[in-house]
Amino acid sequence: MSYSRLLKSAVCIFLSVFLVSLLSSCEKKEQQKSPEGLQFFYSPMDLSNPYFRTLTNGMKDRANELGIRLTISDGESRPDKQIQDLDRALEEYYDLVICSPLQPADCIPLVKKAREAGIPFINPNQTIPGSDAHINLDDFSYGRLGGVIAGTWISEMLPPDSKVLIIGYTPMEALQHRSRGIKAGILEKAPEAVIVEEVSALTPEAGMVETEKALQRHQDIRVIAAVNDAAALGAMTAVNSLGIGTENFCIVGLDATSEYLQRMDSPGSLLRGTVDINPYGTGKTVIDTAIRVLREGPLEETVSIDMTPVFWDGR
Repeated sequence: MSYSRLLKSAVCIFLSVFLVSLLSSCEKKEQQKSPEGLQFFYSPMDLSNPYFRTLTNGMKDRANELGIRLTISDGESRPDKQIQDLDRALEEYYDLVICSPLQPADCIPLVKKAREAGIPFINPNQTIPGSDAHINLDDFSYGRLGGVIAGTWISEMLPPDSKVLIIGYTPMEALQHRSRGIKAGILEKAPEAVIVEEVSALTPEAGMVETEKALQRHQDIRVIAAVNDAAALGAMTAVNSLGIGTENFCIVGLDATSEYLQRMDSPGSLLRGTVDINPYGTGKTVIDTAIRVLREGPLEETVSIDMTPVFWDGR
């Protein structure tokens, strides 16, 4: 074969390889533009919590809009179950894994496992170190806004030294910050208020049980502030069942779930406020953040969640 023919043959081979590579690159870019057909896995803390139900609904709707298959496995407030669910998901075929962790430190090995498998791992709510994106809020500031609502109620409707019950959740460090924020907000508006006790609950059932116990120990409690709407709803059930709910009794939650807002607007409700963090909209943001991570890689900055206090009188 002559040198010229050999050169032409080499050029043809190069062009063929270049064109195949170019087409493959275009196909990948086109796939990146369209999320249709992707499969995501999500592990929420507990779907009995109205916040996570609403967040999950937002995620589902956004996923459906984009043609993404979203698999959800309820953590049921059981850290062992959540870890097992996530571990199993990383063994199956998912393009991305999402987790609202019950115990963030326990999830760190799973983040490493996901990275080794090339599966992006993102998390809303409590931050898991090393995950590819965080969608979160400042828990102290969040709690403080709820505390300001409760403190304002005391300053306008109750004696200045009114007794207060805090419903926190000690197993989660982030919610410990939230509880401290609630206390700071209350004392900011009602500096003479007396916080008699803090109990631990996240679900309506636990909120009801812990409130009943606290009210038996401190029958003069007239204000209850909780780290979420779910526990606050349980607290209202307990107060009503014990027959001590007066027109000036105050219960404040956090999350502004639809169920809470509906009951807050009901005649005779003891619910006086909450803080809106738009869980449905946040759910959509979680899916959009997942798509962004797939296209751009890990995000260094936290995707912030806005917070808006909702007072009993609409101020």
